[in-house]
Amino acid sequence: MRWMNKHYIWNVIGWLVIVLLAVLTIPNMSKLVADKGQITVPSNYQSTEATNMQKKWGRSQRGTTAVVVVFSNGNTALTSDQNKQIDKTKRIKNHEDQYQIRSMTAASDSSTAASQLISKDKSTQLLQLNVRKSSSHSITSIRDQITQLAKTDGVKTYLTGADVLNQDFSDATQAGVQKTEIIAAIFIFLVLWLVFRSPVTPLFSLLTVDVSVITSISVVANLVDRFNFPFSNFTQVFIVIVLFGIGTDYNILLYNEFRERLANGQDRYSATKEAIKIGGRTVLYSGLSVLIGMSVLGFANFSLYRSAVGIAVGVVVCF
Repeated sequence: MRWMNKHYIWNVIGWLVIVLLAVLTIPNMSKLVADKGQITVPSNYQSTEATNMQKKWGRSQRGTTAVVVVFSNGNTALTSDQNKQIDKTKRIKNHEDQYQIRSMTAASDSSTAASQLISKDKSTQLLQLNVRKSSSHSITSIRDQITQLAKTDGVKTYLTGADVLNQDFSDATQAGVQKTEIIAAIFIFLVLWLVFRSPVTPLFSLLTVDVSVITSISVVANLVDRFNFPFSNFTQVFIVIVLFGIGTDYNILLYNEFRERLANGQDRYSATKEAIKIGGRTVLYSGLSVLIGMSVLGFANFSLYRSAVGIAVGVVVCF
C-alpha cells in the first residue's frame, strides 16, 4: 500500500511537470491561428488555381493587404460638414510612409472613383488602401493603426478587408474557446455534482480533464508551429469540446466502478486498483475507437476536416 501511495504521488508530480512544460512551451495561439489557421479548399479546385494565378500578377502590390475604410451616416445622406470631416481624415495620405501605405484611392480622386466609392443614397463613402504587411507589420497592428487614424468626428467609421476579416475571425475564435471552456466546466460540474452528490468528485474530474486539454493544445500547437500539422481556427474548439465530453464520460465510468466496489466491502486501495483494471479496459476500447475515427480525418481533402485530427492527439494525452 505504501508503494501505491508513492506511485500515485510520483504520477501527480509527473503530470504537474508536464502541464508546466505545456504552458511554458505553447506558441502564441493568436499568431498561430492567423498564420496557419485559415480554412482553405483543395489546391485542385478552380477557385484555388485562379487565386494562385492572380498572385503572379501586379508585382508592385505583392506583400500588401487591401484595407477599406468605411465612413457611414446610417441611412441618412452625409452632410457637407461630414464630407469635410471625411476629407480631413484623408490626412492618412500624409502618413503613407509611417504606416507603410503603398497606395490610396479616395472618392475625391476622380468622378469615376466617386461613382464607385460613394453609395447611391450618399450615406456611405469608402476609402481604399493597400498597406504593406510583414512579420513586423502584422494585420493586427495594421488594423489598430488604421482604425485609430481613420476616426472622424461626427461620422461612424469601420474597417474591413479580407485579411482584417480573417484576423477578426481569429480573435473571435480565441474568445469563443475561452467561453466554451468556462461554460463546459460549469455544466460538467453541475452534472457531476447531481450524479455523485459531492463537490469533491467534480473538481477532481475537471482537474484531470483540464490537464488533458492544456497539454493537448500545447502539443498540437507545437506540432503546427514546427511541422505544419493540420490546423484551423476550430481545432482548439474541437479539442476542448471532445476532451471535456469523453474525459468526463470516462471519469464517471471509473468513479462508478470504484463506488460499486466500495459498496461490496472492498477497501479504497483495492477498489481503486480493480476499478482501474476493469473500467480502464472499457475506457481503452472506447478511446481507441475515437482515436481511429479522428485519425482517419487526417486523410480528408478539406482543411477544416483535416484539422480535426488534432483531437486524436488529445485522446492519446487523455489516456
